[in-house]
Amino acid sequence: MFEIGSSLERARKGRGLELADVEEATRIRACYLVALEQERFDQLPDGYARAFLRSYAMYLGLDAQRLVDEHDAQFPPAPPVRAYRQPRRWHQWAAPRATVFLLAGVVALLALLVAGQFNSGRRTSAPPAVSPPPPRPPVASVIRKRPQHPSRLERRPRVVLHASKGDCWIAVRLGSGGGSLLYENLLQPGESVSFVRLPLWVRVGAPGNLVLTLNGRRLGPLAGYGPLNVIVGKSGIRRV
Repeated sequence: MFEIGSSLERARKGRGLELADVEEATRIRACYLVALEQERFDQLPDGYARAFLRSYAMYLGLDAQRLVDEHDAQFPPAPPVRAYRQPRRWHQWAAPRATVFLLAGVVALLALLVAGQFNSGRRTSAPPAVSPPPPRPPVASVIRKRPQHPSRLERRPRVVLHASKGDCWIAVRLGSGGGSLLYENLLQPGESVSFVRLPLWVRVGAPGNLVLTLNGRRLGPLAGYGPLNVIVGKSGIRRV
């Protein structure tokens, strides 16, 4: 077992990097970098500890998978808690059902009484015959059909990011690296996320694990190691 935080701090100082330099390159806040180096993982956002650790280690040139495995060994995730629902006993079901049947019988009896009184009243007092009104002449109507236009949603582009081989941390912004943050999370194998706005600035932590498509057409491939920045537009994809 080795210390995760000290390994990160020694590697950063050995390359002559400050926290601000790493923050600008990885887009991970300096306070989170300090939490990683001091192994205060409880101060990181829920579900981001492994993703931030992997990106930081890959940027420093360390064995990211080894550090992630060490983190999982020292801080295993808590097992999910399943709620236990106690089954109802027979007498708990029997009482409500008996009440429902009793109420249904009372309602049915009242309905029969009302129907009998209504029918007897119709037999004793028949309404006078009323002649039907004369038919009206047909009126011509014009139905105007609206022009068919393609749906706006069908014309909008669809960008899908799919984690095909393993975990992949991604951050998506609108337009450029300084644009509005649309999404930031760790995609598990088999998970996908889609967007309908272009252009998109995408930062990928593990490019080899991500498949990127535009309107069903695969872009890339995104091969290599370490964080990668790309711009996705209507014409395709380019690295930045």
